[in-house]
Amino acid sequence: MMTNADKSGQLSPEQERAIALILTGQTDQVIADAVGVTRQTVNGWRNHHANFMAVLNQQRATIWEAHVERLRGLATGAIDTLADALQDDDPKEQRAAAVQRTKSGGGAYSESVRIVREIIATPRDDRRGRN
Repeated sequence: MMTNADKSGQLSPEQERAIALILTGQTDQVIADAVGVTRQTVNGWRNHHANFMAVLNQQRATIWEAHVERLRGLATGAIDTLADALQDDDPKEQRAAAVQRTKSGGGAYSESVRIVREIIATPRDDRRGRN
C-alpha cells in the first residue's frame, strides 16, 4: 500500500527512522519491529524504493566522507611519527620504524617512500601546519 509520503517522493517518519537504524547496522527485522512494519517492507524500501535508496546512499556517503577525513588526519600524524622515528638517534628506534614502514608498504611502497622522504626533508614546524 502506498502512503502519501510514497506518492510525494518524501520519506515517511517510519522510513526516516529506518534509515537511521540501517546506518547503525541493525537488521531488517530489528528495524521493522522498531518502526512498526514488516521485515519485507523494510527490505522493499532498501531494494526498490528509489527515494529511500537515494537518501540512504547520500547519508552513507556523508558518514563515509567524515571517516575518510578522519583517516587522512590520522595518516598525517602517523607519517610524522614514523618520520621522527626514522630520524631518531637510537638505532633501535630507526630499525623499528624501518621495519614498520616495510610491513605497511603494500603496493604503494614507492609512493609512500616518496612521501616519507618529503616529510623528512620538511622542517618539523612546517609539517605540523599541514592538513
